[in-house]
Amino acid sequence: MSFHASRWAVMIIALAPFTHAQAQTSPCNGDTVDPFPSVTLTWYDQGPGYSYEVQIAFDGYYTMGAGGSLISWVSGLNTPLLNSTICTYDTTYFWRIRSHFGDVWGDWAGQGCNFFTIAAPLNAPDQAPTATSPADGAHCVDPFSWLVWSPLGGILQYRVAVDTLPSFASADTTVVLSPFATLNSLFGGLLPGATCYWKVCAENALGTGTWSTPWSFTTYEDVTDSDGDGTADCSDGCPNDPNKIAPGICGCGVSDVDSDADLMPDCIDSCPFVPGGVGWTCDDGLYWTHNDSLNTMCECVGELIMGTIPAHGPSFSFDLSPNPAADQLTIRSRGEDGPVHFDLIDVSGRVVMSEETWLISGLPHTMRLGDAFARGSYSLRCIGARGSYAQRVMIR
Repeated sequence: MSFHASRWAVMIIALAPFTHAQAQTSPCNGDTVDPFPSVTLTWYDQGPGYSYEVQIAFDGYYTMGAGGSLISWVSGLNTPLLNSTICTYDTTYFWRIRSHFGDVWGDWAGQGCNFFTIAAPLNAPDQAPTATSPADGAHCVDPFSWLVWSPLGGILQYRVAVDTLPSFASADTTVVLSPFATLNSLFGGLLPGATCYWKVCAENALGTGTWSTPWSFTTYEDVTDSDGDGTADCSDGCPNDPNKIAPGICGCGVSDVDSDADLMPDCIDSCPFVPGGVGWTCDDGLYWTHNDSLNTMCECVGELIMGTIPAHGPSFSFDLSPNPAADQLTIRSRGEDGPVHFDLIDVSGRVVMSEETWLISGLPHTMRLGDAFARGSYSLRCIGARGSYAQRVMIR
């Protein structure tokens, strides 16, 4: 009987969530840590489905409310780790954790763990902060906007200088405790339309670090938006074009749309609706041509391979007379009987005339040219059941 009771007890413990005090790992037992940029709290993971709740306090009582010691209470953590940024130098902290599974909460681990943070660094700053905002060279900046820079560890304060001269000869400087400040709080704001230069350095009890690289910006004079696109004229590269705030490739007033997605906007694309441009390599899909390229009509055409013989059947050819021709051309087939298609092609590869007819080998067929074609060299291509054949013809 006692054996069965023991076995059931084991099964219940195995299936129930972790309900006793959660074990913590670090920092603990009086560890000393650097609080910059954060303190990492870790504990044992209970496995899938568990979440965690962490409390941080100045003592082991974790009292809440005004004057209480509890300074942080974080819930819903799904991993056994918390990067806390609330800790400061030279302070004692306590922290504890409990686990949660479904509707069941574990117990708090008593007073939990305690740790100490190191004293503030005892060296003068050895590097300069990095300016981040407004961007260097920015225009149309709000005269009451924020100056922001990257923080440095172990710094007690920062000194900011702002001037309308790049030499900072008449700079106003002020001290702030955080890595950001408003121009309004520093100097009561700046004049509209002013170009300003600013820099920042870090300070602590042992000295002042080097100044950051000076940045500049220009404040706006007014917020007129002539084209109604939501961007004030002072920072709108195309103040009268509601569709653009920068000229782009095509310039203000002209769209940079790329209809054929060939990375060339239509304004500079000689074939805006066909990928590529005049002279670009292409493939017309015809085995009897080579050196295929886009012509001035944006058609993919190639140079005829004279005397092309199809690979799938007997050869055929034709005789042309007169050659040079004037208003008509006589074609006599050798080896082709049946329907054929003729294309007359100019030197640019453009088909200028097409005709379909029926050829009987040895019998003449007349192609009437009229006077519509300029003098010069052309190619006559014949496509029939046996393949294709092309021959040069002169028109005078």
